[in-house]
Amino acid sequence: MAEDENKSFWRKLLGLIWRNPINSACIVTILYCALQAFVLGNSPAVHKSVIAVVVGIWLFLFVAEHLFKLVLLIIAAGIVFFAYLYWTGSDKRLCEENGGHWNAKIEKCEEKQPWWHKLTDFFKQ
Repeated sequence: MAEDENKSFWRKLLGLIWRNPINSACIVTILYCALQAFVLGNSPAVHKSVIAVVVGIWLFLFVAEHLFKLVLLIIAAGIVFFAYLYWTGSDKRLCEENGGHWNAKIEKCEEKQPWWHKLTDFFKQ
């Protein structure tokens, strides 16, 4: 059973690689330059730089191909984040809408007091 799953994985991977001509061209170019640079030693700096450029172009094309999904994922994450912030701050907003003051230390809504009440409370102690 594991062999069937393993074969299907490799079959899917090879199908994905060979169905797209850009993937095929990039893989062939990378293999050729790797052979020239690492095995044969023919101007390794040039071939390594070609490998870096090909990998960069390949990554750019991959991101460009999946950009719409990436944007949707970022939008969904933003909606979830702001919904969480809105939900966690609902008690504070409700308190302030009703004319109270939110005490962050004890996380309770208190009645608003004028500044002189705070001053008299300070001198009572």
